[in-house]
Amino acid sequence: MSLKQRPSLFGRISMGLVFLFLYAPIFVLIVFSFNNSKSRTVWQGFTLKWYAELFQDSQIMNSLYTTLLVALLSAAIATVAGQIAAALLVMRRGFRSSPALRRYPALAGRIYRLGIPNILMQSAYTFYILGLNLILATFSDQAVTALGLYYKWQTFFFIPLGALQTCMVPIVSFNYAAQRLDRCRETLKVSLLWGLALMFLGLLCFVFLPGPMLRLFSRDALVISIGSYGFRWIGLSFLPQVTSLIFPVFFQAVGYAGKSSLLTILRTVVLFVPLGWALSLLGLRAFWLTYPITEVVTSLVGFGFYRQFLRREGALPAGGK
Repeated sequence: MSLKQRPSLFGRISMGLVFLFLYAPIFVLIVFSFNNSKSRTVWQGFTLKWYAELFQDSQIMNSLYTTLLVALLSAAIATVAGQIAAALLVMRRGFRSSPALRRYPALAGRIYRLGIPNILMQSAYTFYILGLNLILATFSDQAVTALGLYYKWQTFFFIPLGALQTCMVPIVSFNYAAQRLDRCRETLKVSLLWGLALMFLGLLCFVFLPGPMLRLFSRDALVISIGSYGFRWIGLSFLPQVTSLIFPVFFQAVGYAGKSSLLTILRTVVLFVPLGWALSLLGLRAFWLTYPITEVVTSLVGFGFYRQFLRREGALPAGGK
């Protein structure tokens, strides 16, 4: 007799009703926080003015500052305490013998070889942002401002995506070392699906709500006009951006540092800035095509590298689909 028993239909319905009772009021509250009226029952249009007023309230901002300060101090103290506790635990259980000195250069080389893709990703970000800003500066200050506002809003979606990348690395690395390629592929699949779901929300916001998002930070009509057009094109790049960012991390996790580095260089150095400059010659509106074109091309190359990886690992016949 199996110890696992599926819950009955009544049990599942009851559980669903409990969650509905708990979370439906919260969901309604969130939705009506964007209502253009103070009414909690009558919807009179979408607005962000209540959030704008919230951030202009000095008492609330002081409370937020204090909360963040306490949180940062708590995190810092907890980190230091955790490191001390870990060190004491290691000292109590004894140290592992250090490798021979002659092995240090080889070990350091291996560490840096695997770490180069991450170094490139971090440094290339600054490079291409600087390049894009210099290109937009040839049009107007408002164009530069619009791009800056994009990167403010982008954070809400890219921090969770970055966390997803960080989490998948040890899982893929462990299973690849254990020769469980099936688990590596499953981890990549799940990561891509969650990433696509997350970035689809970002796509909806940037394509359908660029005006309210921009007006939260700027009242300049030209900034809003330029940004609204740019936000829509950038939003269309969000879905291919998932694969163009996750594939380099996957290849880094399985030890294919070369492929990971090539994808990063292709995206940030070969495509973003040169393509942005070339399209800017056709006008400001053409410049925004840089984002979807870059992400689609990088994703296609990433898929090609992934097929090569599967063939090399014997998971895909040579010339097979």
